[in-house]
Amino acid sequence: MPANELETCAELTFPQRIHNKQGSELMSAQSKQTLNFVVLMGTVRAEPVTTELDDGSIRLTFDLVVGPGANAVPVTWVGRVSRAPRLNVDRTIALIGAVRRRFFRSNGALVSRTDVLATDVAVTPAKRTALLGSLDRIVSSAG
Repeated sequence: MPANELETCAELTFPQRIHNKQGSELMSAQSKQTLNFVVLMGTVRAEPVTTELDDGSIRLTFDLVVGPGANAVPVTWVGRVSRAPRLNVDRTIALIGAVRRRFFRSNGALVSRTDVLATDVAVTPAKRTALLGSLDRIVSSAG
């Protein structure tokens, strides 16, 4: 994906620690830092693939179509079943997360996959508006 369509790093000053709804720290106060922070809004391309993990949580993987030209971004969400977002094909969602690169073995070879690890997913219009509104407040407080 071209860098101008998905900016993932910036040098910013933050006055406070910023957490998502589950309490995970997204950013902390430092004078200047590199930031891996992604905001996406788009439509779910196909039914998410659900995988149950050993600890009882689940992993949802899906492609999110964003922007013109139907660019698809691979997304992963991990959490408790009760907190899982209800995703359907062609549903518009907004999410906040971070870009990550995972390494694993497949057919005896070491391979990697780059995706967005979503920390907050907003499915309904009201929740999308609230998520994007909280992002606006975060950016405004960053100065």
